[in-house]
Amino acid sequence: MLKQKIADLLEKSTAYNRYFLLAPPLLFIAAFFIIPIFWMIRISFYPGGSFEYEPGFTLQHYLRFFLDPYYLGTALYTLKITMLVTPFVIVFSYAVSYLIATSTGKKGAIYLMLIVTPLFTTEVVRALGFKIFLAKHGIINTILLATGLFDEPLQLIYNDFAIVVALIHSIIPYACLVLIGVLVGIDKSYLEAAKTMGAGRIKTFWHVTLPLSIPGLSGALVVSIIWCLSIYSIPEFLGSGAKYTMTMLIEEQILSVFNWPFADAVAAILVFLTVVGLAVSFKFSEKKEFK
Repeated sequence: MLKQKIADLLEKSTAYNRYFLLAPPLLFIAAFFIIPIFWMIRISFYPGGSFEYEPGFTLQHYLRFFLDPYYLGTALYTLKITMLVTPFVIVFSYAVSYLIATSTGKKGAIYLMLIVTPLFTTEVVRALGFKIFLAKHGIINTILLATGLFDEPLQLIYNDFAIVVALIHSIIPYACLVLIGVLVGIDKSYLEAAKTMGAGRIKTFWHVTLPLSIPGLSGALVVSIIWCLSIYSIPEFLGSGAKYTMTMLIEEQILSVFNWPFADAVAAILVFLTVVGLAVSFKFSEKKEFK
Protein backbone atom coordinates (compact mmCIF):
# COMPACT_ATOMS: atom_id res chain seq x y z
CA MET A 1 0.00 0.00 0.00
CA LEU A 2 2.79 2.37 0.94
CA LYS A 3 4.74 1.44 -2.17
CA GLN A 4 1.70 2.17 -4.32
CA LYS A 5 1.25 5.61 -2.74
CA ILE A 6 4.92 6.39 -3.29
CA ALA A 7 4.66 5.26 -6.93
CA ASP A 8 1.57 7.43 -7.45
CA LEU A 9 3.31 10.39 -5.84
CA LEU A 10 6.36 9.95 -8.08
CA GLU A 11 4.14 9.70 -11.14
CA LYS A 12 2.33 12.92 -10.22
CA SER A 13 5.63 14.70 -9.51
CA THR A 14 6.92 13.63 -12.93
CA ALA A 15 3.85 15.14 -14.58
CA TYR A 16 4.24 18.34 -12.56
CA ASN A 17 7.95 18.50 -13.46
CA ARG A 18 6.97 18.37 -17.11
CA TYR A 19 4.73 21.37 -16.64
CA PHE A 20 7.40 23.20 -14.65
CA LEU A 21 9.91 22.61 -17.44
CA LEU A 22 7.50 23.82 -20.10
CA ALA A 23 6.33 26.87 -18.17
CA PRO A 24 9.41 29.16 -18.56
CA PRO A 25 9.75 28.86 -22.37
CA LEU A 26 5.98 29.12 -22.86
CA LEU A 27 5.81 32.23 -20.69
CA PHE A 28 8.77 33.73 -22.54
CA ILE A 29 7.16 33.07 -25.94
CA ALA A 30 3.84 34.46 -24.73
CA ALA A 31 5.38 37.60 -23.21
CA PHE A 32 7.79 38.49 -26.00
CA PHE A 33 6.15 37.02 -29.11
CA ILE A 34 2.43 36.20 -28.92
CA ILE A 35 1.26 39.16 -26.81
CA PRO A 36 3.28 41.74 -28.82
CA ILE A 37 1.85 40.38 -32.08
CA PHE A 38 -1.72 40.65 -30.81
CA TRP A 39 -0.97 44.15 -29.48
CA MET A 40 0.47 45.09 -32.86
CA ILE A 41 -2.63 43.82 -34.65
CA ARG A 42 -4.81 45.74 -32.20
CA ILE A 43 -3.01 49.04 -32.88
CA SER A 44 -3.24 48.43 -36.65
CA PHE A 45 -7.02 49.01 -36.35
CA TYR A 46 -6.65 52.31 -34.46
CA PRO A 47 -7.92 55.39 -36.35
CA GLY A 48 -5.52 58.25 -36.93
CA GLY A 49 -2.15 58.81 -38.53
CA SER A 50 1.19 60.42 -37.84
CA PHE A 51 1.63 61.58 -34.24
CA GLU A 52 -2.07 61.17 -33.50
CA TYR A 53 -4.05 58.00 -33.09
CA GLU A 54 -6.51 56.75 -30.53
CA PRO A 55 -8.20 53.47 -29.57
CA GLY A 56 -10.97 52.47 -31.93
CA PHE A 57 -11.61 50.35 -34.98
CA THR A 58 -11.01 51.15 -38.61
CA LEU A 59 -9.82 49.38 -41.75
CA GLN A 60 -8.37 52.54 -43.26
CA HIS A 61 -4.74 51.45 -42.86
CA TYR A 62 -5.32 48.11 -44.56
CA LEU A 63 -7.34 49.74 -47.33
CA ARG A 64 -4.61 52.33 -47.77
CA PHE A 65 -2.02 49.60 -48.19
CA PHE A 66 -3.95 47.52 -50.72
CA LEU A 67 -5.45 50.41 -52.71
CA ASP A 68 -2.25 52.43 -53.04
CA PRO A 69 -0.06 51.00 -55.87
CA TYR A 70 3.11 52.20 -54.14
CA TYR A 71 2.48 50.35 -50.88
CA LEU A 72 1.14 47.27 -52.65
CA GLY A 73 4.29 47.33 -54.75
CA THR A 74 6.41 46.88 -51.63
CA ALA A 75 4.64 43.59 -50.91
CA LEU A 76 5.07 42.42 -54.50
CA TYR A 77 8.72 43.45 -54.47
CA THR A 78 9.31 41.55 -51.21
CA LEU A 79 7.68 38.44 -52.68
CA LYS A 80 9.73 38.85 -55.86
CA ILE A 81 12.99 38.89 -53.91
CA THR A 82 11.83 35.84 -51.94
CA MET A 83 11.01 33.92 -55.13
CA LEU A 84 14.35 34.83 -56.69
CA VAL A 85 16.42 33.84 -53.67
CA THR A 86 14.70 30.65 -52.49
CA PRO A 87 15.45 28.34 -55.49
CA PHE A 88 19.17 29.21 -55.37
CA VAL A 89 19.26 28.67 -51.61
CA ILE A 90 17.64 25.25 -51.92
CA VAL A 91 19.94 24.05 -54.72
CA PHE A 92 23.21 25.42 -53.34
CA SER A 93 22.54 24.46 -49.73
CA TYR A 94 21.51 20.93 -50.71
CA ALA A 95 24.66 20.46 -52.80
CA VAL A 96 26.90 21.72 -50.00
CA SER A 97 25.05 19.70 -47.35
CA TYR A 98 25.27 16.53 -49.44
CA LEU A 99 29.01 17.08 -49.86
CA ILE A 100 29.48 17.52 -46.11
CA ALA A 101 27.23 14.57 -45.20
CA THR A 102 29.05 12.20 -47.57
CA SER A 103 32.56 13.39 -46.71
CA THR A 104 34.79 11.09 -44.71
CA GLY A 105 37.45 11.85 -42.15
CA LYS A 106 38.25 15.46 -41.34
CA LYS A 107 36.96 16.81 -44.64
CA GLY A 108 33.38 17.05 -43.41
CA ALA A 109 34.42 18.94 -40.29
CA ILE A 110 36.52 21.37 -42.35
CA TYR A 111 33.66 21.98 -44.81
CA LEU A 112 31.23 22.49 -41.95
CA MET A 113 33.59 24.98 -40.29
CA LEU A 114 33.82 26.96 -43.54
CA ILE A 115 30.02 27.08 -43.76
CA VAL A 116 29.51 28.12 -40.15
CA THR A 117 32.29 30.75 -40.06
CA PRO A 118 30.16 33.57 -41.63
CA LEU A 119 27.69 33.17 -38.76
CA PHE A 120 30.29 34.57 -36.37
CA THR A 121 29.65 38.03 -37.82
CA THR A 122 26.42 40.01 -37.71
CA GLU A 123 24.09 40.55 -40.64
CA VAL A 124 25.03 44.23 -40.82
CA VAL A 125 28.75 43.44 -41.06
CA ARG A 126 28.14 40.94 -43.85
CA ALA A 127 25.99 43.45 -45.72
CA LEU A 128 28.71 46.09 -45.44
CA GLY A 129 31.24 43.49 -46.60
CA PHE A 130 29.20 42.88 -49.75
CA LYS A 131 28.96 46.63 -50.22
CA ILE A 132 32.75 46.75 -50.47
CA PHE A 133 32.98 43.48 -52.41
CA LEU A 134 30.52 44.54 -55.14
CA ALA A 135 31.44 48.22 -55.28
CA LYS A 136 32.41 50.02 -58.46
CA HIS A 137 36.08 49.64 -57.55
CA GLY A 138 35.60 46.49 -55.50
CA ILE A 139 37.22 43.08 -55.82
CA ILE A 140 34.86 41.70 -58.48
CA ASN A 141 35.10 44.71 -60.78
CA THR A 142 38.87 44.89 -60.30
CA ILE A 143 39.24 41.26 -61.40
CA LEU A 144 36.89 41.70 -64.37
CA LEU A 145 38.71 44.82 -65.56
CA ALA A 146 42.08 43.07 -65.16
CA THR A 147 40.95 40.25 -67.45
CA GLY A 148 40.15 42.76 -70.20
CA LEU A 149 36.62 41.43 -70.68
CA PHE A 150 35.10 44.79 -69.72
CA ASP A 151 36.20 48.34 -70.36
CA GLU A 152 34.35 49.87 -67.43
CA PRO A 153 33.13 48.67 -64.03
CA LEU A 154 29.81 46.85 -63.87
CA GLN A 155 26.94 48.10 -61.74
CA LEU A 156 26.84 45.24 -59.23
CA ILE A 157 25.54 47.17 -56.25
CA TYR A 158 22.44 49.19 -55.38
CA ASN A 159 20.20 46.85 -57.37
CA ASP A 160 18.30 43.57 -57.06
CA PHE A 161 21.38 41.57 -58.03
CA ALA A 162 23.29 42.68 -54.94
CA ILE A 163 20.31 41.96 -52.67
CA VAL A 164 19.79 38.47 -54.10
CA VAL A 165 23.48 37.52 -53.90
CA ALA A 166 23.84 38.77 -50.33
CA LEU A 167 20.65 37.04 -49.21
CA ILE A 168 21.74 33.73 -50.75
CA HIS A 169 25.06 34.02 -48.94
CA SER A 170 23.33 34.82 -45.63
CA ILE A 171 20.71 32.06 -45.76
CA ILE A 172 22.80 29.14 -47.04
CA PRO A 173 24.60 28.42 -43.71
CA TYR A 174 21.30 28.15 -41.82
CA ALA A 175 19.72 26.02 -44.55
CA CYS A 176 22.80 23.77 -44.57
CA LEU A 177 22.55 23.20 -40.82
CA VAL A 178 18.98 22.00 -41.30
CA LEU A 179 19.79 19.77 -44.27
CA ILE A 180 22.99 18.24 -42.85
CA GLY A 181 21.13 16.87 -39.84
CA VAL A 182 18.58 15.18 -42.10
CA LEU A 183 21.11 13.80 -44.60
CA VAL A 184 23.38 12.41 -41.90
CA GLY A 185 20.38 10.76 -40.23
CA ILE A 186 19.41 8.75 -43.32
CA ASP A 187 19.78 5.04 -42.59
CA LYS A 188 22.73 3.76 -44.63
CA SER A 189 21.07 0.36 -44.99
CA TYR A 190 18.61 1.89 -47.48
CA LEU A 191 21.48 3.06 -49.65
CA GLU A 192 23.22 -0.31 -49.42
CA ALA A 193 19.97 -2.09 -50.34
CA ALA A 194 19.58 0.12 -53.42
CA LYS A 195 23.14 -0.66 -54.52
CA THR A 196 22.58 -4.37 -53.93
CA MET A 197 19.56 -4.23 -56.24
CA GLY A 198 21.72 -2.73 -58.99
CA ALA A 199 20.94 0.96 -58.65
CA GLY A 200 23.75 3.36 -59.53
CA ARG A 201 24.67 6.52 -57.64
CA ILE A 202 22.24 8.69 -59.58
CA LYS A 203 19.29 6.31 -59.18
CA THR A 204 20.09 5.77 -55.51
CA PHE A 205 20.18 9.50 -54.94
CA TRP A 206 16.99 10.17 -56.92
CA HIS A 207 14.88 7.34 -55.51
CA VAL A 208 16.28 6.98 -51.98
CA THR A 209 18.34 9.94 -50.71
CA LEU A 210 16.23 12.75 -52.16
CA PRO A 211 12.83 11.46 -50.96
CA LEU A 212 14.21 10.77 -47.47
CA SER A 213 15.66 14.29 -47.28
CA ILE A 214 12.36 16.04 -48.06
CA PRO A 215 11.90 17.12 -44.40
CA GLY A 216 15.28 18.86 -44.60
CA LEU A 217 14.33 20.56 -47.86
CA SER A 218 11.11 21.72 -46.26
CA GLY A 219 13.04 23.13 -43.32
CA ALA A 220 15.46 24.93 -45.66
CA LEU A 221 12.49 26.31 -47.59
CA VAL A 222 10.96 27.65 -44.38
CA VAL A 223 14.25 29.27 -43.35
CA SER A 224 14.61 30.94 -46.75
CA ILE A 225 11.04 32.27 -46.82
CA ILE A 226 11.15 33.67 -43.29
CA TRP A 227 14.59 35.21 -43.83
CA CYS A 228 13.68 36.90 -47.12
CA LEU A 229 10.41 38.31 -45.81
CA SER A 230 11.86 39.65 -42.57
CA ILE A 231 15.34 40.86 -43.56
CA TYR A 232 16.06 44.57 -43.29
CA SER A 233 19.78 45.33 -43.38
CA ILE A 234 20.62 43.77 -46.76
CA PRO A 235 18.00 45.61 -48.88
CA GLU A 236 18.69 48.77 -46.88
CA PHE A 237 22.45 48.75 -47.53
CA LEU A 238 22.60 47.08 -50.95
CA GLY A 239 19.33 48.16 -52.57
CA SER A 240 18.77 51.15 -54.81
CA GLY A 241 16.67 53.04 -52.26
CA ALA A 242 13.99 53.54 -54.89
CA LYS A 243 12.41 50.18 -54.11
CA TYR A 244 11.27 49.35 -50.60
CA THR A 245 10.70 45.97 -49.03
CA MET A 246 7.97 45.67 -46.41
CA THR A 247 10.49 45.77 -43.56
CA MET A 248 11.97 48.99 -44.93
CA LEU A 249 8.47 50.47 -45.21
CA ILE A 250 7.72 49.54 -41.59
CA GLU A 251 10.95 51.19 -40.42
CA GLU A 252 10.14 54.35 -42.37
CA GLN A 253 6.61 54.59 -41.01
CA ILE A 254 7.76 54.11 -37.40
CA LEU A 255 10.96 56.17 -37.26
CA SER A 256 10.40 58.82 -39.93
CA VAL A 257 6.67 59.26 -40.48
CA PHE A 258 5.66 58.21 -36.93
CA ASN A 259 2.52 56.53 -38.25
CA TRP A 260 2.38 53.58 -35.89
CA PRO A 261 -1.07 52.23 -36.84
CA PHE A 262 -0.16 52.04 -40.53
CA ALA A 263 3.23 50.51 -39.70
CA ASP A 264 1.49 47.89 -37.55
CA ALA A 265 -0.94 47.17 -40.37
CA VAL A 266 1.97 46.55 -42.75
CA ALA A 267 3.64 44.36 -40.12
CA ALA A 268 0.42 42.38 -39.66
CA ILE A 269 0.22 41.80 -43.42
CA LEU A 270 3.86 40.67 -43.38
CA VAL A 271 3.11 38.21 -40.58
CA PHE A 272 0.16 36.89 -42.60
CA LEU A 273 2.34 36.42 -45.70
CA THR A 274 4.92 34.59 -43.58
CA VAL A 275 2.29 32.24 -42.15
CA VAL A 276 0.94 31.55 -45.65
CA GLY A 277 4.46 30.81 -46.88
CA LEU A 278 5.03 28.42 -44.01
CA ALA A 279 1.71 26.67 -44.62
CA VAL A 280 2.49 26.18 -48.31
CA SER A 281 5.97 24.80 -47.57
CA PHE A 282 4.62 22.39 -44.94
CA LYS A 283 1.88 21.24 -47.33
CA PHE A 284 4.49 20.67 -50.01
CA SER A 285 6.57 18.63 -47.56
CA GLU A 286 3.60 16.48 -46.49
CA LYS A 287 2.66 15.66 -50.09
CA LYS A 288 6.22 14.73 -51.00
CA GLU A 289 6.59 12.56 -47.90
CA PHE A 290 3.30 10.83 -48.66
CA LYS A 291 4.42 10.05 -52.21
